Amino acid sequence: MKQDNNNLQTFLKDNRHLLITDIGSTTTKALLLEKDPVTGRFFFRDQCDAYTTVEKPFEDVRAGILTAVKKIQERSGISLVDAEDKFTIPYITTSSAGGGLQMIVFGLTKVATGKTAKQTAYGAGGVILQTFTIDDKFDDLEKMRTIRELYPDMILMAGGFDGGSEWGVMRQAQMLILSEPKPKFKQSEKIPLIYCGNENTRDLLQDMLEKPFDFHITPNIRPKIDKLNVKPTKDKIHQLFKENVMERAPGYSELVKMVSTDILPTPTGVEKTLKLYAEKIEKNMIIVDMGGATTDIYTYIHKKYHRTVAANIGLSYSISNILATIMERKEMERVRQHLPASYSEKDIRNYISNKSVYPQYLPLHSSESKIEQACTVEGFDIAWEQHIEMNFKPRELYFWEKTNLIEKLYRKFKQINGNHLNFVENVYNVGIEKEFQMSDIEVILGSGGVIAYASSIEEQIFMLNEGFKPSGITKLLIDKPFKVSHMGVLSTIDPELALKLFCDECVKELAYVIAPVGKIRKDKNALFIKDLNSQRNYLIRGGEFIYFKDGGNFEFKGGGKGIYLNQKKRIEILKTELPVLVDCRGREKNFIDVSIMKSNLTDFSTGDDGFTTKIPINKINIDNLKIEKLIYTRNLPYDGKVTVAVGDRVLAENVIGRNIFKPPKLYILDIRRFGGYDKAATKEDIAKGLMVKVGEKIAKGDPLFSSKPEITGTSHKKLDDSFTLSGDIKSSSGPKHLFLSPVRGKVTKISESGVIILEEIQDYDGQPIVVDIAKKMLVSPKKAIRMLKYKEGDFVRKDTIIAETFGFDIKLIKSPISGFIRKVDKKEGSITIQYDMKPLETKAYISGKVIKSDNANKVTIEGSGYRLKGVIGFGGENIGKLAIITTVSDLNEEHKDKIVLIQNSIDQSFLREAKRLGIKGIIAPSIDNDEWIKFYGKEVGVALTGDEDIPFSIILMMGFGKYTITDDTIDFFKTYQEHSISINGRTQIRAGITRPEIVISGLEI
Repeated sequence: MKQDNNNLQTFLKDNRHLLITDIGSTTTKALLLEKDPVTGRFFFRDQCDAYTTVEKPFEDVRAGILTAVKKIQERSGISLVDAEDKFTIPYITTSSAGGGLQMIVFGLTKVATGKTAKQTAYGAGGVILQTFTIDDKFDDLEKMRTIRELYPDMILMAGGFDGGSEWGVMRQAQMLILSEPKPKFKQSEKIPLIYCGNENTRDLLQDMLEKPFDFHITPNIRPKIDKLNVKPTKDKIHQLFKENVMERAPGYSELVKMVSTDILPTPTGVEKTLKLYAEKIEKNMIIVDMGGATTDIYTYIHKKYHRTVAANIGLSYSISNILATIMERKEMERVRQHLPASYSEKDIRNYISNKSVYPQYLPLHSSESKIEQACTVEGFDIAWEQHIEMNFKPRELYFWEKTNLIEKLYRKFKQINGNHLNFVENVYNVGIEKEFQMSDIEVILGSGGVIAYASSIEEQIFMLNEGFKPSGITKLLIDKPFKVSHMGVLSTIDPELALKLFCDECVKELAYVIAPVGKIRKDKNALFIKDLNSQRNYLIRGGEFIYFKDGGNFEFKGGGKGIYLNQKKRIEILKTELPVLVDCRGREKNFIDVSIMKSNLTDFSTGDDGFTTKIPINKINIDNLKIEKLIYTRNLPYDGKVTVAVGDRVLAENVIGRNIFKPPKLYILDIRRFGGYDKAATKEDIAKGLMVKVGEKIAKGDPLFSSKPEITGTSHKKLDDSFTLSGDIKSSSGPKHLFLSPVRGKVTKISESGVIILEEIQDYDGQPIVVDIAKKMLVSPKKAIRMLKYKEGDFVRKDTIIAETFGFDIKLIKSPISGFIRKVDKKEGSITIQYDMKPLETKAYISGKVIKSDNANKVTIEGSGYRLKGVIGFGGENIGKLAIITTVSDLNEEHKDKIVLIQNSIDQSFLREAKRLGIKGIIAPSIDNDEWIKFYGKEVGVALTGDEDIPFSIILMMGFGKYTITDDTIDFFKTYQEHSISINGRTQIRAGITRPEIVISGLEI
């Protein structure tokens, strides 16, 4: 039973032990505190880690907790749980179980609200599954199918500046409603949805979305083009994550009954510890915590706290995204510079990719650790860059150096006001009046498994120094037992105890880094060092390092004009027993890019023991394969026509439903504003004046609403006494005004606030319409074609602007119908538009019997057969006859439209040949990561796949590299050669595991 904190403090006085866990996305870390019977003080008695269990086959967060706790119980001999697995001592915990906060983000455009919404989600710690905007690459049907298959924890919807267009936001909402997404866990519950867009659309969106979603409104994150307001939305995301999403992790509801006080989100626990420690030492500091999925950075600078979560930067689930982010800049050398020369790019890429698809693997060989530490350096750099961007406004002051007089005057001004300004570093604003530079950071504290479990102090120094590149004089600390979050939840009960234990048991002073800044040039004098004990002098040049492993008593002095240690101080004294690393590579624009691993410092040398990896590659256990009952629910992208009935027998390749039209367009008519913004109709006026009902079909010009004269004022034409569809109304109470529909459509919603939504009536005749652009524009055919805004094959809706002139004489041409541009005639200067959409067909996917159908959207099929899982896949689903080959050279014309299983690894040339031949699917053991990139053109990043624009599906059974499928597995598949099989490459290895699958159905159990 939960106790309030005061009672728990009393309870702790009467008990000798306290158990604390942190349930991470990958690992659950348990800590046992014990009270010394003599002093009455708590200390760390024992600790143990176990895998976090929220995925199949466990799906209960308690399983991992009890595994770790029972190991401690066995080792210590202390009773922690009874025979019924109930805790016998007080127990508290933090949690980020379930892989973090998985989000879908909507914005209006990619460059404005879409980008801002992404930054807001990332800043709040969200894992972005997909971002959708009106101008994104997704077709409406593809968008809805993707949304349906993503299973988010939360949805963030932005859209437009205040007072802007409402249509785009409403269209996104329509796509969302039609898609019917389900949450990752507890799919019967509503997904939290936060709307943070155009304030004009709030009421209408609430009417549309509050029933299917757990709907919340926050202020617009981008109310104006030049104004951001993200904090209220970030705060709301944190609140909903804590109160809603965390509780959906499997077993969480039972876990709540086991703890002695409220469960705290892991990042909140870390932040609480930071605040206690920062206030104690009163120094500007950074705390970084790198996990398997995310990297959290917390800063305390000039007594202000900031926190960001780099949601896709981590060392297991997200390690491939570190590489992907680096490769956006085409800088593979950023990783390789920290590694032995014998490690090929292929070795590095394959290990990183395999680590992301086997996220629970921990390095067993030094070469694996070296690659992960190199990725840590780059991950810290990326996460710190995001932290700066999200929290601090950079202000470069190099331009002051151009005019010595201005520099002197400005420096004098700062000195008069009691400040000093360093003109050789970037300056960042903290709040309105404060600013800082990297040389102002006095302490960097590293936490996380990669830091805590490094094999040497030098490895820890390497990661923190290379990742953050501190300036001036900076002390490095680490959270040695990796228990910063544990102390955070303890602080909710006893802040004094938590701080003391953190200082005594967790914080380990690591080293000092001395890094002069300023105009440092390679091989030129950078720093003079004098050992005050031995009187020995050192001269360090630009690009060089020196390492004093046992510390010392030193005087440091800038080696030339414009070289400083901190805020224009050229001389500093340091006496310490900690190791001292002197780094004279310069900083920021003066940085000399040489890795410490390639320096003359033997303590930091990587060595070269050759690349080895021991990742346990997936093996298919054929002996354990059994035919099982299969039940699949097949969803059309949105309401269409189901073509089968309950009781029908279907084959996997049979069509069970069709969509023959694009999703209907929405028309939003705001009758509140019929009389102008100063004479808005009230809800009572709207209720009395409405002339249509939901479900009615409306022609263009039909009356929708009649208003009183005092609503419309004199800005609208008064009507006669006779009533016609053209707009006149007869009334005994005097003349009234009509709101006439400007479009044709079906009424799908009427809100109380006065917004009518019409849905496009899709009764197209399919006939081609020729639009003569040249004739309408009075220009030559060649010039007319240049005016086109769309290309052949594009879909355009009725009244969309398809061509326009530029300059002072602007002319527009709108599409007369909705349809595809089927021909662009350059000779005539015309285009042909036709609504001849090829029906989108949904297939059964498995052979069996239809057991449920709703006739418009959903069919459930029951069958039996084998279901096998791969490691990672690409592309969506495909169905075809199975063909088996041994090597890449065996592929030929006979394999067209088949799913090919190959025994040996594949390469880019095989994929290109498969594309040429029209292969439907590929099942292979592996491919080198660089071969995949050469074919597809994009890095893997976070392993959320299935939307790739490729003509076939791919399933890798073992991973990345060169592997072979065993003979017994090939023999099993040979039994089903030429049998119709189904495959789906969609993979999700982040915030929930979904592996690609192979289904052989139509078999008898």
